[in-house]
Amino acid sequence: GRSHPGTAELLKLQKQFESLGEKVLKGEVDRAAAAVTIQSWQAARACIVASARLRELEEVEERLEALERQRGLS
Repeated sequence: GRSHPGTAELLKLQKQFESLGEKVLKGEVDRAAAAVTIQSWQAARACIVASARLRELEEVEERLEALERQRGLS
């Protein structure tokens, strides 16, 4: 099947979240710095999700328009 738009980017962010969490728990990264980083990553995640939804909507619109054109020709 087709992979969904943004999947690779979201998997990359998930790995970064997990890595940062481990570093915080080990005391390697300051909690405040981690919190700010996570906020930034959450914003990036929201952009990825919104972009993927927009691409999917555009694909549906294109398919609908093709079907409508096809019905018009019948």
